Amino acid sequence: MNESCVRCGKCNPVCPTYRVSGNELFSPRGRYLLGERVLSGKIPATSDVVKSLLSCTDCYLCNPICPVGLDIVEMVHRARETFFVRDESCSRFSLSGFGIDYKGEKYEGKMSRGDGSVLLFPGCLVIDNFGDTLERLTELLACLDIPFVIIDACCNYPDWFKGGKIRLPVEEETEFYVVCSSAYISLKKDAGIKYFLSFFEDVFPVRLPDNAVFVQEEASRSLGLIVADRQISSPGDLLLIFQQDSGMVHLLFERLIQQARGDVLVFESFHNLAVFRSLFPDVHSYHIIDFIHREVMES
Repeated sequence: MNESCVRCGKCNPVCPTYRVSGNELFSPRGRYLLGERVLSGKIPATSDVVKSLLSCTDCYLCNPICPVGLDIVEMVHRARETFFVRDESCSRFSLSGFGIDYKGEKYEGKMSRGDGSVLLFPGCLVIDNFGDTLERLTELLACLDIPFVIIDACCNYPDWFKGGKIRLPVEEETEFYVVCSSAYISLKKDAGIKYFLSFFEDVFPVRLPDNAVFVQEEASRSLGLIVADRQISSPGDLLLIFQQDSGMVHLLFERLIQQARGDVLVFESFHNLAVFRSLFPDVHSYHIIDFIHREVMES
């Protein structure tokens, strides 16, 4: 693979942060060139450099556009490793630590059903803040007669975002289903990792009502799952750049609201849903599980 950026700029128009800011520092080309220089020791990781490298939302839209086949996102991750000291004893995920004013319901339901042959990994963000949605997912699994065991653990996703290795809560050879789209994207290269939407892929078509706009993540796109006629491709997981530049995130979500034109927004990412609700508490927003549950229970 050619390791040199030819500076054509073809990656910039697809980048959500560049489209909003118009700033080369917040573009794939800018981040790649900065990352190269940081890794070679030509420039230090100043506050502007750190802000630029953290602005990448990991949506991966730039990689396939590159005419010389550069892995732009991987370069960003490698550069982040140079200025982050990783905490190997990750505690449970805290939204407030990122300045996000959202606190949902903690999951208090059953942790297993039947022989528990399916391992379900929601992630601590979901267990601690989206208990009602997780309860609906377990009801769906019961409807499909799927036994499960819920793994209550932290995947250490913030560490992965900063260039670290996400920790598997079970043996790597074990097959298990991940509910959090961010954790799935981080883990999917490991053997046996499946996404929760796979439960429904071959059982029934997932359809959303006409007044719903689906904010889709790379997790379901990578599986080829189409669940709505009106879809918006999300700019990746915005949680970890919220603290760095909440103004940019606000602009990104304002564009989503404009595209929805007053209709209901349905999210695939729990992280983005939490950020959205903290910024726009009066706008109706739901997780895709909520709508799948309603459709199944009413059918």
